[in-house]
Amino acid sequence: LFLNTQKVAADLSDKRSSIHIDRPHFLVASDFLERGLAIGLARSTDTWRCMRRAAQDGFSKNVAKDYHEIQVREAVFLACSALSDPVNLDNYMRR
Repeated sequence: LFLNTQKVAADLSDKRSSIHIDRPHFLVASDFLERGLAIGLARSTDTWRCMRRAAQDGFSKNVAKDYHEIQVREAVFLACSALSDPVNLDNYMRR
């Protein structure tokens, strides 16, 4: 697709984004494996908008700061466990 002016490109991307935003439908990946709840594969529906809004609220910069202490604690636990018992590293990674 070639557009000859910036105005046409802006019109298509900004003003008409609701028409062009949808993804192709991946039947096996999105419906059978993820039951339609994989946000990266989901189509632009009301459910997708709700999931996107929840992800935006849950993973924003301000909320990520709240998890910093937990992430550091878990990283230290993983490192210590991997050094003391490397055979079971897979179990520690799944924790």
